Amino acid sequence: MKKIVRCVSLAAAALTLLSACMGNHGDHSEGHGERAPSDVVIVPASEGPWALVPLKDVNADPDVVEVHLEARIASFEYRPGKHVEAWTYNGLVPGPLIEAKVGDRVIVHFTNSLTKDTTVHWHGQRITAAMDGTLAMQNAIKPGDSFTYDFVVQDEGLYWYHPHMNADEQVARGLYGALVVRGPGDDAVEVASEELIVLHDMHIDENNKIVLSADMASLMSGREGNYVFANGRLRPIKDLKAGERHRLRIVNAASARFFRLALPGHSFHKVATDGHLLEAPVELDEVLLTPGERVDLIVTATGAPASQVDLMSLPYERGHGTGAAAAFPLITLRYSAHEPVATPALPATLASFAPLAQSSGSVELVLSEDPMDHGDGGHGGHAMDPVFRINGEAFPNITPITATLGSTQTWTIVNDSEMDHPFHLHGFFFEAIERAGVAAPYRAKQDTINVAAFETVRILVTFDGFPGTWMYHCHILEHEERGMMGELVVTAP
Repeated sequence: MKKIVRCVSLAAAALTLLSACMGNHGDHSEGHGERAPSDVVIVPASEGPWALVPLKDVNADPDVVEVHLEARIASFEYRPGKHVEAWTYNGLVPGPLIEAKVGDRVIVHFTNSLTKDTTVHWHGQRITAAMDGTLAMQNAIKPGDSFTYDFVVQDEGLYWYHPHMNADEQVARGLYGALVVRGPGDDAVEVASEELIVLHDMHIDENNKIVLSADMASLMSGREGNYVFANGRLRPIKDLKAGERHRLRIVNAASARFFRLALPGHSFHKVATDGHLLEAPVELDEVLLTPGERVDLIVTATGAPASQVDLMSLPYERGHGTGAAAAFPLITLRYSAHEPVATPALPATLASFAPLAQSSGSVELVLSEDPMDHGDGGHGGHAMDPVFRINGEAFPNITPITATLGSTQTWTIVNDSEMDHPFHLHGFFFEAIERAGVAAPYRAKQDTINVAAFETVRILVTFDGFPGTWMYHCHILEHEERGMMGELVVTAP
């Protein structure tokens, strides 16, 4: 414990010194409306539609989804009568919903109408490496150029898409959207409704401009915005009847913000992680959703008729004093005045898991941060920024991990820093088998997992997808872009 306290003090002192020396290069204006101490603007619950806008399929073949996607600058009405110039997909924030079913061929004709290079990464998808949207396997898509992503979706569940270069800027400005793959799991639980929800935040000043703060504290912790959106709306309303069950399928598309979800007077039943059904529902009072993660939650409407309750994001200490923020509402659940309806039973079993594969190799990854070591990390030219490392190396100057297709490895992820890091692996899923020396309480397939400060997590990775070069990284985008990223090279046996 003494070692941890000493390390925290040194890092905090370095942050204070560097912030003072460099000055505050971002605008921290107060925005509009009542403000919580967390700097999140709180508004009254708002009426109106807030479902994701589906992207039109232009192919008549029932087993092919063919769409057109364009990254372009457009006006985004972030609150009534207030517009900001955002980077969008097809003029929307979030981008349009892409919907397919397991086994479909998905063809995305993408055009870059921005003024900067970009790519599109299909987060969580087991697809060929050439379609993964990283610079390891494709060239950047230049302004005015196009690229066709063409892949088959193998796994049902909720996924999302976003750029994978200069992501801390491009996602923060509005480039993100949801991809849902339909399958038998859609009917695993009897519910009155399904809501696909994409959470995101933006820092918008009083002049209706998006602010990307460049002060040291923001780059170390990751930027958090003063406006927090659910499907591009501030505090939308979901109507329900007492007794009903509803399925909330939630994506955390924020650059750095963690959402500690709670619904006062209610509990959740978690039924899926990162798109994959669990073996059985897990009852929880709250759920931590870190950047890049997805979760499917069943909410049972146990409130009184004609009442309402807010889905809250509670304070969470992920490092550098971030836990001092106040709670704030995300979505208002409004009960009708109807008498309660009969509540359907929850299934005892959701999915079956094969026995854990035998590991044939091991990898250790040590995550670290260097607030006073500048200029050698990341692929975005971030001179004089903090550097984040894996095994003492900062991307792109890294040593790749190697694996053979069909094999299984045990990865031990050691967080040697005072901050949480959500660890994301491209191209493959894994199962957590141990956290802080304690066995995982239940089995779950994931592609993103939080590794808390000074914590060690062990995961089991089976390379059952495609060969190629794949990325793994912290999904706090400021960390990914400043060095905390590595490469995995998978070859055929």
